[in-house]
Amino acid sequence: MLPPPSPWRCCCCRHRRRCQWTLSATKTYTANGTFQANLNSLAAVLAANASASPAGFATASVGTLPDQANGLALCRGDTNASTCAACLATAFQHAQQACPLDKGVTAIEDACVLRFAGTQFLNFLQPDRWLPREMVPTIDMALENVNASGAWFTAAVNATYTTLIDSAVAATNSTRKYFATAEMAFNPKIYGLAQCTPNLTPDQCRGCLAVLQSETRMWQRQKGWRSPSMAAAAVWCSLQYSVLPVYEGPAMLQLAAPPEPVPPATLSPATPESGKGSTLTNE
Repeated sequence: MLPPPSPWRCCCCRHRRRCQWTLSATKTYTANGTFQANLNSLAAVLAANASASPAGFATASVGTLPDQANGLALCRGDTNASTCAACLATAFQHAQQACPLDKGVTAIEDACVLRFAGTQFLNFLQPDRWLPREMVPTIDMALENVNASGAWFTAAVNATYTTLIDSAVAATNSTRKYFATAEMAFNPKIYGLAQCTPNLTPDQCRGCLAVLQSETRMWQRQKGWRSPSMAAAAVWCSLQYSVLPVYEGPAMLQLAAPPEPVPPATLSPATPESGKGSTLTNE
């Protein structure tokens, strides 16, 4: 099983689309101690290996228990090596600033995702332990509304997400495994991105993205927002859309907008025909 989803402590920063999370039950480490030295080495190893990997992905462990530092790094599928390395270096810096001395932190940046912990968390991918519904994703959205029909915009976003998930899961043999981008010809245009860590199986990737899609639908229903951007992310996958580009270069998929939903018919009150109906009299 994955670690229990609570109690969580959110170490959010004011920077756009970034939030660091840490499990409050996780032990802290001593400043300038052995774990911090291992963590500094881990930061360098992950940035170097992920930026050199065609998939922009790396895992590593440095040191021995009880001071072993374990980590995972994934760069957005359209980043180059220098952008990947720079993003991960920034993620380590922000994680330590937002959650100082915590042994378990996930940092989500625009161009990369980083996880480090004092425990070995990669074994959670084993089939008997993989329970994506136990994930606690980070949801970030703009609070204003798009100037479009709510039902139509929601249908467009859901269609974009469904196509992105199918395409990302199918991308098992590409250089950037489990990565897809899309542009929908809606008004305004909708840009979308889906990605999973390449160490997942196709079923795990689909399950992870499905949880994120379900979470975003719940927010849309509860708040009634037509947000111009929404990003959902966990350690293992990310899913987002925006009316502004969220990736570099042209989209991998060009999508047509769904047809506008037919508004529900309005029923007019029936009027009785002349000479028919009830008649009230006083006797």
